[in-house]
Amino acid sequence: MALVVHIHFGPGRLGLGLLVWSGRAAGFDVHVVAYPHSPVDEDTALEVVVRSQDGTDAVPVTLDVASTCRAAAFGELGPPVRHALGAAEHVLITTAVTTDGIPAIADLLLAVAEQRPRRPGATTTFIAGENDPGESFAGLVANLRARGVDCRRTMVNRICFEPVELRRHGARVVRADCLVEWLIEGRPDGPALAALDELEHVRFVEDIEPYELRKRWLVIGGHLALAIMARLHNYECLDVEAGQPGRSDWLERLHAVLIQALEKRFAQLEDNAAYAAKHVEAWVRHDDPTRRILRRLKRLNLVAFLEDLDRKLGEALASADVVRDERWSVIEELFEVLHRVLRNVQQYEDLEEAMWYPQRLRAADEDAVLYYKLMLVRLVGGEVAGRRAAELGEAFAAHRDVLGQA
Repeated sequence: MALVVHIHFGPGRLGLGLLVWSGRAAGFDVHVVAYPHSPVDEDTALEVVVRSQDGTDAVPVTLDVASTCRAAAFGELGPPVRHALGAAEHVLITTAVTTDGIPAIADLLLAVAEQRPRRPGATTTFIAGENDPGESFAGLVANLRARGVDCRRTMVNRICFEPVELRRHGARVVRADCLVEWLIEGRPDGPALAALDELEHVRFVEDIEPYELRKRWLVIGGHLALAIMARLHNYECLDVEAGQPGRSDWLERLHAVLIQALEKRFAQLEDNAAYAAKHVEAWVRHDDPTRRILRRLKRLNLVAFLEDLDRKLGEALASADVVRDERWSVIEELFEVLHRVLRNVQQYEDLEEAMWYPQRLRAADEDAVLYYKLMLVRLVGGEVAGRRAAELGEAFAAHRDVLGQA
């Protein structure tokens, strides 16, 4: 048994392409725990292909894990995992699940923590590779810490896909970009964190918040802005939009506006423009589906999309620290395009469900139009916000009339 046992829950794209990949690079014995409906089982080959800066793929790397199992409860964990929990001196536990997935595995994680020995020198470290783990996460962390677990805040950052052309029977193949970043809050205390600290792409920082916000605004927010433009032009993948003439300059101006607010809040952050530019280069390297980025753009719950947009872009753009100079024209264009996209958002609607629940659709439309107006007031002023909200309401009403006649 290696000095550190790494148990990873959730073998999704990011989990395999960053967390499990890092655990193997650090020399850990890695055990992968999948969930009941996961495509991964004990016989599945796990591979990562790294895409280089020139857009070509390296030779696939097999993640030689110690064991793989499926489990929704502690009793379903494989014998190697249960043995490691009781015998290993040092255990690193990582997760890479969606925001909704954290509550679903909370009881399992607590049961795992209960099995760890409390003897002097033994360590258990928990890191959730989810940049937005949800409201219930704080309670889970408190319960884990009460059981002696060292819980660390983190920021994970890597583009990971499962390209159709790489799929094959009996294997899970993830493509990961060469641009990779894993930040962990605090000091690298203990063997597990010390080993991760030896990896080039892992860095320990005193406070994770500045870096999390930089990623949210410059990377996730910029990516969302690019997806909105791609949706207008009906490009299925974002690399096509990112590669259009002048689009990199457009994104540079967008990032410049966002960086104003970022640097006013966290003056210690450096090289923000270069940080953003590296991610734009990465977007060009991958045929990332536009619809994946706009997955929240659904008519019956459009408020969720607008809240997401507000968090990733709106709050920065509405900051008093943003100077509305010549670069602001990029923002005006973005929100004009957003308006055109929203007026046609019925293409993302489950029309059959909408026809069965017309009152629900009407209520959802009204909530969305109100939120849209409130968001726009901070960005484009009350007069423009009122006009666009009215136009959006009219477009939604016309669509509901069509549904009612079908």
